[in-house]
Parts: sequence; C-alpha cells; structure tokens
Amino acid sequence: MPAHDPSDDARLQSRPRAAPEGEIRRGGSAGDGLIRLVIQMLGGILITKVKLLPSSPEARSRGLLGWVSFNLLGMIGISGIKLRRTRGGRHTLSYPCHRDHAQRVHELVWPLTEEARIMIEDLVFRALEIARDST
Repeated sequence: MPAHDPSDDARLQSRPRAAPEGEIRRGGSAGDGLIRLVIQMLGGILITKVKLLPSSPEARSRGLLGWVSFNLLGMIGISGIKLRRTRGGRHTLSYPCHRDHAQRVHELVWPLTEEARIMIEDLVFRALEIARDST
C-alpha cells in the first residue's frame, strides 16, 4: 500500500464546494473547451432521449411543469430535473439536490457554468418543443 501523501488532503479540501441553491458558478474554465471538443467528437450529440413527466394541475399552477430526464453524452442518465415556469413567464430547469439532517442543500448534478446551463436548457427545450419564454 502506498504511503499517505499529505497533498491528497489538500486537494480534497480545496475541491470546489457546491453552489448555493439557485446560484450558477460564473466564468469559463478549461473544462468548457473540453466540453465543446467532446460534443464535436460526438457529432454534436450532447443530450438524447429527453422525456417529460408532467406534474399535477395544482403543481403546474405553482410553476412546476414537470420532471425532465435525459441521457448525457450517451453515457449518463440524469433524471429528477424540474421544468419550471418563472413568475416572469420564462422556462427554466432546476437540478436535483439532497438536504442533509441539518437541512443543508447538496446538489446532485448541476451545470458548471452559465454557458453550460444555457446550452443544456436550449437542447432540452428544443427536444420538448417548448420556447424559453412562455409568454
């Protein structure tokens, strides 16, 4: 078994923390270029098998239109994403999270950048044949 490397502890402690609920981390990263390269290599296929499970009429009246699932990069299935209509009439996706015993929010999956959020929303909305603005 290899000896313990103290730098491993520093790397673990310096990992980015989840953004607070509703917050999207801003700014591009080297990952954005990698995402674009992977999409290009896959022939532009980022999201497939988009499905919508509609919510109840009561939930719809409060802005929750349903739950979205899709396959990402043909390798990962993601579900539990809420399709919402904002008070301003805009459609948006809300990503699943878990609340621990102290009611702290821990995101399970989320877009890493604003650019990624917009790209995913555009692809999902196009697959569901809905406009970004519902007005």
